[in-house]
Amino acid sequence: KILLGIKTSPDITSPPQLVLWDVETLQEITPEQLTNCRTAVFSREGSELLSIDNDGLIGIWDTTHLTDNNYTPIKFGGPSTFRAQIASSPDGQWIASAEGTLVSLWQRGNFTDPVHTFSGHEGNITSLQFSSDSKRLLTASRDMTARIWSLGSHDPPLVLRGGHTASLNSSSFDPTGK
Repeated sequence: KILLGIKTSPDITSPPQLVLWDVETLQEITPEQLTNCRTAVFSREGSELLSIDNDGLIGIWDTTHLTDNNYTPIKFGGPSTFRAQIASSPDGQWIASAEGTLVSLWQRGNFTDPVHTFSGHEGNITSLQFSSDSKRLLTASRDMTARIWSLGSHDPPLVLRGGHTASLNSSSFDPTGK
């Protein structure tokens, strides 16, 4: 069992850095090549780790090879200074990445270009989450809104706002789908 964390330095010029721990031995096991990543999340089933490195490239890592310094993950997305969030759909078909106020939607098997880009937020996106049925994507933003985007249509998103005067740092669907 592996636990993922993101450590930051008091030195503001140092980028965030991933850290992995073996929960059974309580030892840090972060391979050298993952220390260049600014953020990461495990896929729902735990077989993959999705990362964004310090150049903004998206990586897909097979978790059985995380501690192998010779392993090469799938990399895509091109360099990006602002790519900061990543999520994988529960059905494994989609990967979403947030870059500033935009969300790119990538389809498995075709990482050349995103199949769709969602725009509309007026502040940087702070979190991404797919619905349990993989049909919707929820975003939260510094613009004080959460938005629910339909993956099956080009309809405008449902925009949730009001009742607060601060940016949203995260948002989450009910895991039961209700």
